[in-house]
Amino acid sequence: KGQFEVDWAKWSPSGETIVLSSTEKGTSERQFFELNLAVNERYPITSGQSGMKTGAQLEGDGMPVLLYEGSTWNKPGDLFAISVCTKCRAIFTPTRLTDTVPANFSSMKWNAPKFIDIPSRDGKPIKSKIYLPEQFESEVASAKKRGGRKVFPMVIFVHGAGYLQNTINGWNNYYREFMFNQILTRKGYVVLDIDYRGSAGYGRDWRTDVHDFLGGKDYDDHVDAIDYVVKNLSVDGDRVGVYGGSYGGFMAGMLITRAPEKVAAAAALRPVFDWKNYFYSSPIYTVERLGFPEKNPEAYRRSSPISYAEQLKRPLLILHGLVDSNVPAQDSIQMIEKLMRLEKTKFFEAMLFPSEDHGFIRPSSWADEYERIEAFFDRHLK
Repeated sequence: KGQFEVDWAKWSPSGETIVLSSTEKGTSERQFFELNLAVNERYPITSGQSGMKTGAQLEGDGMPVLLYEGSTWNKPGDLFAISVCTKCRAIFTPTRLTDTVPANFSSMKWNAPKFIDIPSRDGKPIKSKIYLPEQFESEVASAKKRGGRKVFPMVIFVHGAGYLQNTINGWNNYYREFMFNQILTRKGYVVLDIDYRGSAGYGRDWRTDVHDFLGGKDYDDHVDAIDYVVKNLSVDGDRVGVYGGSYGGFMAGMLITRAPEKVAAAAALRPVFDWKNYFYSSPIYTVERLGFPEKNPEAYRRSSPISYAEQLKRPLLILHGLVDSNVPAQDSIQMIEKLMRLEKTKFFEAMLFPSEDHGFIRPSSWADEYERIEAFFDRHLK
């Protein structure tokens, strides 16, 4: 019991202890502990190894072995094993079982993210990571020395699903975006990535703060993050862009329509634009958050970017696969049709990928998508 989240637990073979994974040492990592029920004490198992540890399995009788995948922000996961023995009172070192990351990848120089807490309007810290251009500090200092002020354009990446966690010291689902963000920083962009309301890793209250209004407190978190970074980190408030896929595309749509004074351009990839559509394809996900559309129509209306289409007055890029089996392409097509009827064609552009599902298959499609986003931001934020 305490101010942390337990995301995996399993009885040991003896039935006397429980092995668990928790955020007790910090939300950006996962550490394993053994809980001795007889004395109600926890013993760290992997405290000497930093990073995320996922996909755990506990195997073997007597002295069981904990098998897991370990990674850090710049190193994809490999498998590790460590013995679990509370009674031994010994410190075991994890054994690395695989070494799958190519040497040339490991030798690459990546721009390290800075982990920061951003204050929200209701006092809850927004766990975030920010990537700064390599020349950021020197250019800011040089401009200050000359009596001026250097400001940079910024791009916000919004992770998908609504309930994932991306502010982690670990390799994550968004490895393509991680590498794309590196490209953006090399071109002079600041890149911000926040775990907005609803994200995993921060407990029940954080997860349920989006109930009844998607694009409510999670939208507020993005606006608060923009205000904070513009005020404190030499970012130009007139040159802020946002991109993301799936739920990230939904949030990009919410920000560009509802906060044109905060966001200058948005790229929405495979986005949910109308939650009624998503209810019919994925009712469990939608009902858990918004209830049934016929019983709670206002929640669906205010949570859907298409409801704010008339407010669009900043550039929006829409990208969607036509055979998307998760977020059907009808969302983007319906938004395109509405924007055309509203005579908003000068504010948006779109690309539909005829043979692609929610997660693209062909490398050429991924490359095309991100080349379009890069060119889009260069036109509107540089």
